[in-house]
Amino acid sequence: MNDLNDIQKIEYELLKFFTDLCERNNLKYYVSGGTCLGAVRHSGFIPWDDDVDIDMPRRDYDKLIKLFSDRKVNCSRYEVENIFLENGEDLITKLVDKSHKIKISYAKEEQSVRPWIDIMPIDGMPDSKIRFEIHWLHIILKVV
Repeated sequence: MNDLNDIQKIEYELLKFFTDLCERNNLKYYVSGGTCLGAVRHSGFIPWDDDVDIDMPRRDYDKLIKLFSDRKVNCSRYEVENIFLENGEDLITKLVDKSHKIKISYAKEEQSVRPWIDIMPIDGMPDSKIRFEIHWLHIILKVV
């Protein structure tokens, strides 16, 4: 499946599943990036966009991961895949639809993947300037 409209429909179904799951479990989330822009500017997807971006406060993000790892989500069609940094910390989670395959060409070669939405944790920042600078330095050193 490669038609962008079909991909967007599948991702919309993923998003509906995700929002229902969050509402049932009192989890906060925010649409972000192109998803937010598309919702405001296009009342849906940006016409050429092929993904969904979600942000969650760390506490709710961790609860979501636990729901899946504890097998409390009763749905065989969807699963989460975590992407980790080299030091083992999670970077992003993808909610994927196992019932479909799409072809993408982000690199030089075409790949067949399952449709997904990106779920990124939001970590808070300290209030004090000194703690903020230490925290920011810590983040920079982890990424480099």
